[in-house]
Amino acid sequence: RTSLQRTGSSRSSETGIDMADVSTPTKEYNACAPAWATVDALWGGTRTMREAGKEYLPREVAESEPHYLERLQRSVMFNGYRDAVTRIVSKPFSRVVNVNGYELLDPRLQLLADDCDTLGTSLTQFGRELMEDAVRYGVAHFLVDYPKGVEAVNLGQEREAGIRPYFVRISPLDAIEVSADRVRVKDSMVGRDGEWGQKTVQVVRVYEPGSWRLFDDKGARQAEGTFPFAELPVLSLYFRRAFGHYAEPTLEDLAWLNI
Repeated sequence: RTSLQRTGSSRSSETGIDMADVSTPTKEYNACAPAWATVDALWGGTRTMREAGKEYLPREVAESEPHYLERLQRSVMFNGYRDAVTRIVSKPFSRVVNVNGYELLDPRLQLLADDCDTLGTSLTQFGRELMEDAVRYGVAHFLVDYPKGVEAVNLGQEREAGIRPYFVRISPLDAIEVSADRVRVKDSMVGRDGEWGQKTVQVVRVYEPGSWRLFDDKGARQAEGTFPFAELPVLSLYFRRAFGHYAEPTLEDLAWLNI
């Protein structure tokens, strides 16, 4: 279960020094996080609701702990919330998404229709995933990315090498800052640990108009670069905007009825 908790103030009460760093979520994110955590737990069904324990299945006043745990393990939930979201999301994408003026597009952009993320995801499926985020969390984000570390002098070389933009879906749970001129996204990178092991490193990606930066879990800048366009590379779709650039779950009332 995704755990999203309200964080305390980023200012130390003892020293008065601002303790915020690149990984510190905004106040707006923290305000929306509890509602997102509720629908996220509900989305996982019986298993995640059992893991949440007393948060959503309180212990009765005269109930002993052993009896409560026994009742908890017997409790099951019909996931009407997830069923409703799935039905809403499926209907608009029951047909394949068509791109107007497709034949006039650059051949590299035509590839987006069948593979918009370089992982084989069609534009129809990607749109469905974005709408699912928007229904669940009230907002959906995606990044327009471009291959890094590939040298191409001119447009002809880019076409020959197959260099093209692609989309990356960003979970609203990971977008710890969203504003008109900056987006910060928490992420994880898996690398080798010794010969056979693996280790996960938490990172923060910062996107600004025409540029990006990568920070490690200690706040040190590890990499940076630019995009071949001047705009902010992250776009958002809102279904239930709460305030600013943040949103509340679209079907939150239904979620509570299911609980």
